[in-house]
Amino acid sequence: MTYLGVGPIAGILESHEAHNPIVGFLPFLIIFVGFYGTRDKFCGKNLPTVGIAVLVGFLLNLLAQTAQWDKHSNKIDKATTFLGWNGLSVPDFSHMSTAATEYSSIVICLAMQNFIGTYSCNISARRVGDRYSPMESMIVDSLGSMIGALLGSPYGTTIYIGHVVYKPMGATRGYSLLNSLLWLVFGLFGIHAVVDAILPHEIFGGVLVVIGFAMASQTIESVPKRWYPATPIGLAIMFSEFIVGGMSSPNMGMRFLASGHLFISLFYTFLLMMLTDRWFLAAAGVFIALFVFSFVGLIHAQKLSVEYDQHGGIKDQNAYFGQTSSGMPGWKFLVTYAVSAAFCAILHLFQRWGFVEAAEAEDYRILQLEAETKSEETVVHAAEHGAKVAEPMTTTRFG
Repeated sequence: MTYLGVGPIAGILESHEAHNPIVGFLPFLIIFVGFYGTRDKFCGKNLPTVGIAVLVGFLLNLLAQTAQWDKHSNKIDKATTFLGWNGLSVPDFSHMSTAATEYSSIVICLAMQNFIGTYSCNISARRVGDRYSPMESMIVDSLGSMIGALLGSPYGTTIYIGHVVYKPMGATRGYSLLNSLLWLVFGLFGIHAVVDAILPHEIFGGVLVVIGFAMASQTIESVPKRWYPATPIGLAIMFSEFIVGGMSSPNMGMRFLASGHLFISLFYTFLLMMLTDRWFLAAAGVFIALFVFSFVGLIHAQKLSVEYDQHGGIKDQNAYFGQTSSGMPGWKFLVTYAVSAAFCAILHLFQRWGFVEAAEAEDYRILQLEAETKSEETVVHAAEHGAKVAEPMTTTRFG
């Protein structure tokens, strides 16, 4: 939830180059709707949700880079120098003795952490009906990590992460195999550098958010109810490292979320609920409310204001956000929420035309009323039951 969930959310909202929310937020919505709302079906067909999100993010990034195209093109030119046959690296063991003494404490801690992570992935797969030998998974993962390290890979694990998300979409062993073959080609021919230069990281943040919170939700759902208080406390402790790590460098995404967090939490939760149930018009209304709140500075800003500077940013906010004016906060969130509202309105039209599955039959407003009525009936029933129990006790005591 921390590394795959909260971190990417902050990355989507963070804006060092003045366009991150615009580029990353809409792909996140597409991925969320595809995974939870339409179940990987757009226009009634099995279209690749991530592929659509990447294409949209790529086009948005091109539009956002028009004002600084020279900088963007130079980045791509530098990346093209890696194109061509790179071959396999030759392992160098000359530094092993020094590294073993200097980094042994870090390596041991990381090994223990990866051990727990590998086992949690194994348990996650078991909870959705796929049982694998923990011993076999551990051994293969360890050997794969060691081979990768000898060839220059910095990643400490090779196990399949995200099983609980990808299985309902029809992914099998072939998904992992194709993924590994693709990255092998990317690495051997230097294609990864070009892809990294063309596609901003914020596009893929939505995938990590969905995987991270899906695994966290599965954990909470799988524990007995009597352990509910313990589980959130354990998850909350995981935020400590994220918070401390964030202190070493300014994280604008977290500040944007913290400014007006009560409204942001309420609106984001409600609109994601509406997207899950495919009530797209209601979600569009929430985005319009976010647009208005952002315009007047109720969210993503230090204080209320409708005065904007020449860069399109709310005045007197730059000292709080620790940066010179680049239009954030301000027009970027306005554009982000306006585009998101238009996206939801388009999905609503597709739904009316029969290209997108209809909304959930259970109206969320009726569900809320039923829940409140049931709660009131429970209170009344408990009071009546208490009165009936107290009556014979009174008669016995004073009769």
